[in-house]
Amino acid sequence: MLSLGARTLRAGSGPRGPSVVVLLPQRVGTCATTNSRRWRTALGITAAYMFWRWLRVPTWTGAFFSGVLLGAALLTKLTWIIVLALWPMLWLVCRQPWRRNTGSPARPAEIAQLALILAAALYTLNAGYGFEGSLTRLGQYQFVSQSLGGNVGPRHDAPRGNRFAGTWLGALPVPLPKNYVLGIDLQKRDFERGFWSYLRGQWRYGGWWYYYLYGLAVKVPLGTWALAIAAVLASLGRMPFRPPLARRNCASGACGGGARAGEFADRVQPPSALCAAHVPFRLRLDEQGCPSLGIGPAQAPKGGCRGRDLVR
Repeated sequence: MLSLGARTLRAGSGPRGPSVVVLLPQRVGTCATTNSRRWRTALGITAAYMFWRWLRVPTWTGAFFSGVLLGAALLTKLTWIIVLALWPMLWLVCRQPWRRNTGSPARPAEIAQLALILAAALYTLNAGYGFEGSLTRLGQYQFVSQSLGGNVGPRHDAPRGNRFAGTWLGALPVPLPKNYVLGIDLQKRDFERGFWSYLRGQWRYGGWWYYYLYGLAVKVPLGTWALAIAAVLASLGRMPFRPPLARRNCASGACGGGARAGEFADRVQPPSALCAAHVPFRLRLDEQGCPSLGIGPAQAPKGGCRGRDLVR
């Protein structure tokens, strides 16, 4: 799938970029403990690729498979849930229905297909849990985190609560499995308690802002850094000169015409906004393999490099 996405986006690396992703020493050495992370990353990339294809050529079949793949990704990782809000926003940015003569027209059928994507994703997610506790009212939950439970403590024996009980939000049904919602609440409670982090012989409660930057510098092999630098230099060397006006036109979509969602690989990983401490670097690096797609000499498309190719 990584190789297919690279060829479709004309990244030029073909199978070389995915080979670097798969053969990183961090992955080979920890494959027994981080194998599940590869599955959920692969499912997320596949779902994002299908959604990007649907943005370019909206069809009912593409919408259905995009939704099913998104539901499968939701079953593998909780943080993929932000995609339910991210994809509609990406569609709005690409279509811009509030402006005339800008972007692609938003047809009513396309809006219905977007609704099908979300419905298929939620149905697949609930089916994976056997529809256990689906559509439970928000006010009927008992939460343990302060964010959802209100005035509750972070201890394991803290009383449960629900800040939405007695409000109009509490009467709304939640289109998610009950244990899925409680899992989000439990993980939120764990992050509210905080974790100890270790770096260079020092323990700290909370961590360091440069933790992952330092990890990249000392954990990534020198050969991988050399390939990445060579890929950047090769891309800069083959980039054609364009006057500033042409660059502005291409940046605004005037020379592209298509949806500007071709950079799906840069956005496919959801930000771990819930993380308040540093996960071991080898685990975090295993989820962030997409940037390695660009490793490899960039190749210009046949017939020269045109403005719309750069936009895509």
